[in-house]
Amino acid sequence: FQYGVRSEAVFFDRRQSVDGLRFDVAPSISYPMRTAGTFLIPRAKAHLTHYSLGNTAAGQSDSQTRFVPSFSLDGGLFMERDFSFLGSQYIQTLEPRAYYLYQAFDDQRNIPVFDAGKYTFNFSQLFRDDRFSGVDRLADAHQVTLALTTRFLTSDGGRELLRASVGQIRFLRDRRVQLPGQAVQRDSSSNFVADLSAQLTQSVTMVGGVQWDPNENETDRTTVAIRYQPDDQRVVNASYRFVRDAVETADFSFRWPLRHDIGLVGRWNYALADERTLDSFAGVEFNSCCWSTRAVVRRFLSDINGDYTNAFFLQLELKGLAGLGRNAEEFLQRSIPGYQNPF
Repeated sequence: FQYGVRSEAVFFDRRQSVDGLRFDVAPSISYPMRTAGTFLIPRAKAHLTHYSLGNTAAGQSDSQTRFVPSFSLDGGLFMERDFSFLGSQYIQTLEPRAYYLYQAFDDQRNIPVFDAGKYTFNFSQLFRDDRFSGVDRLADAHQVTLALTTRFLTSDGGRELLRASVGQIRFLRDRRVQLPGQAVQRDSSSNFVADLSAQLTQSVTMVGGVQWDPNENETDRTTVAIRYQPDDQRVVNASYRFVRDAVETADFSFRWPLRHDIGLVGRWNYALADERTLDSFAGVEFNSCCWSTRAVVRRFLSDINGDYTNAFFLQLELKGLAGLGRNAEEFLQRSIPGYQNPF
């Protein structure tokens, strides 16, 4: 058996709104059973949450307690076969997986929402035990997930060349617990989710994903990204992202050295439907034996009225000592996937 517990105590202070103390403790127990080709993991968990509130509305209790038990069963197979292609030997795996989740319903409409949000639905969400972040909302669930993954590996070292996955959740009852203002979800199934990751060459990788809504017979989300990274100092990214009725963007970013001591960085994020730039920047990095510096000029859309903001980042690093200026390195790591500090 494996035992665990996660707990937190948080005090929320807000003006002209409900505030107070939230204490949550979630003990769990599981019994993983694994072989070389199978796994089965039953798991039981319980959430005990207590709120001691202030600034509550008239007639509303300043104390709330909630107890929600849950049970899950996660199982799968690992099958493989050898095959040859163009004179090279490979291994293909086939990995079916099933995941059952039950979490009891508790009416949480009188519990305030301090920091809860809804996770973005993706392939990993198929196997998560809650659809909300935070603990102000604990989702009721009675559902089964079915998924299938296949991988293509090199036979000599087991390096993954391609991974493809597809899966869907089948709901066995309506989902009644929601964030304020959202309706009960009555669909009998989730979107079909498919993910793809491929190592096209030693330097080129591609990842992609698509979500298809079987109830509306439409694609809800599509993402495609290609990265060229021949070494730690050079990287070029191009991606496309589509979210139905919300977002359709193209994104291009890079870090490329001109010499051993000078490199260029940049990004362009463009909204295709609105035909305008959302975010763009360009900069230069310089490295010497004793110090290094970064300078980046940025222009980005800052509000819904279409106004832009201009920004300038300048950072000086004295090697072996401290740095001065805004942390441009952290900004570049967020904005350019695969970016590594060349200094």
